[in-house]
Amino acid sequence: MQNQTVSILGCGWLGLPLAKALIKKGFIVKGSTTAEEHLEQLRTEGIEPYILNLSPELEGDEPAEFLESETLIVNFPPERRSDIAEYHVQQFSSLIDALQLSPCAPSSWSALPRYTPC
Repeated sequence: MQNQTVSILGCGWLGLPLAKALIKKGFIVKGSTTAEEHLEQLRTEGIEPYILNLSPELEGDEPAEFLESETLIVNFPPERRSDIAEYHVQQFSSLIDALQLSPCAPSSWSALPRYTPC
């Protein structure tokens, strides 16, 4: 298998273990965080780190370069805000606009059902 690149938007509690598993399988992984203090941890794990924010526009360290991959995994929760319904739509609209300029074209979507903790 030729090394394919996977970009994970959101290397937090779910994205980081996924990135590590993909690296073990031979993938090249780019990972984003919103916090500069997490960059070294990503590098240590073999992940090419990026600081990216969707606020609601996609901004940060070279978003176009981050999106240069065969696969993009979007893995970030909505913020807790009073206008979340509109804001989250704006975040994804911004991401879709950025994707139209990248080689990574959306082909499938997946979402977890609403989760209410006990």
